[in-house]
Amino acid sequence: EAIKNLGKVIGFFAQRPEKDTGRGPDDLWQIGNQEFLIIECKNGAQSQIISKKDCNQLNGSIEWFGDEYGKQGCIGNPLMIHVGHTFGYAASPNPGIRIMTRKTLDVLKSNVHRFACALNASNFDDVNSVSDLLRVHGLRGEDIFTMYSVVPKKGTSLVNTRFVH
Repeated sequence: EAIKNLGKVIGFFAQRPEKDTGRGPDDLWQIGNQEFLIIECKNGAQSQIISKKDCNQLNGSIEWFGDEYGKQGCIGNPLMIHVGHTFGYAASPNPGIRIMTRKTLDVLKSNVHRFACALNASNFDDVNSVSDLLRVHGLRGEDIFTMYSVVPKKGTSLVNTRFVH
């Protein structure tokens, strides 16, 4: 719910498909005309390693997005919020997935706070002024996916993979 509200605060259409319909991602933000963030929140994760189960959940949400929005030419950017950014060996992540870690989430929250303070001190009736503040604080749609997430790593097998001839 907090992620949905965060999206709304910075001006995106935000919803919770899984909660509302029983299917889809935890959160879905429309960050452009036909561009979306497909968000899975793993706030209960304790391990730095992203499990196969969590990976499969986001992969399923990507499939759901394609079924629901893909026919209209919409673009979905898959984002997982997780404490770590390394997928477990058994996971098969979609190549487009990015990870918002605790560190990048903290930077986002800090920038939202600074944006709110600047907005309070400015003329927020002026669309250009608000747009400039969103740009300065890195809160435009294109910023969220690139500035506040990282490309995940893929874990390696713990099994010795040497071949004996």
